[in-house]
Amino acid sequence: MSTKLYVGNLSYDVDESALRAFFGNGQNGRLVTRLRMVVDAVTGQRRGFAFVELNGPEQTADALATLNGRTLMGRPVVIRLAHQSQSSRPKPVRVARPSMSLQPMPRQAAMSGTGGKSASR
Repeated sequence: MSTKLYVGNLSYDVDESALRAFFGNGQNGRLVTRLRMVVDAVTGQRRGFAFVELNGPEQTADALATLNGRTLMGRPVVIRLAHQSQSSRPKPVRVARPSMSLQPMPRQAAMSGTGGKSASR
């Protein structure tokens, strides 16, 4: 089991210390080893979710079982196993499609200089 968790439905007022305290700050054997609060790139405001890594798979399973749905600053927190990010996933291999065959332009259109359009005045 991965030790990385997605923590969502967070109040914008939740900071790192509040989130560490929510996970126990080392109590019950659960220790937050890595924490990333996601913020908006333009405004710098927290986006309401974070990624937390705990010190082991047993602690991760315990946190999922005991903390998911509990209230933090008036909101029920959603905790799930985090998925691998798009940037670290291997890129799919694209199979080259056969290129379209180029058909020669009809002789009459090529010689008229109008590109196949009739010259009407």
